[in-house]
Amino acid sequence: MEPYRCYFDAINRGGLSHPSEQCLYLVLLCYFFFANCQETSCRKRLVNVFNDFAPIFKLDLTPPIRALRRIVNIFLKNFTSKFQQKQKDQQRRKIAKLTSSSC
Repeated sequence: MEPYRCYFDAINRGGLSHPSEQCLYLVLLCYFFFANCQETSCRKRLVNVFNDFAPIFKLDLTPPIRALRRIVNIFLKNFTSKFQQKQKDQQRRKIAKLTSSSC
């Protein structure tokens, strides 16, 4: 938990509470799974998978389904925005290439 204390302190605007070590590990495990998963998964499937992580990795934590849904929503929203930005960048490059070659 100590390595992340600086990060939490940097983003704290006064009301942030530090998560427990078990909660932090759970979120990190979920993120690594999500970031490295090769198959497409829906929100419901990801929540079910993440719900199994605490017993599998022997974490002393029983996360509520609402919290897992929130984690999944954050990951999916972030992924979607990055994907859309990549698509926009590709379109801009194509348009720039077309307009520069037509001159």
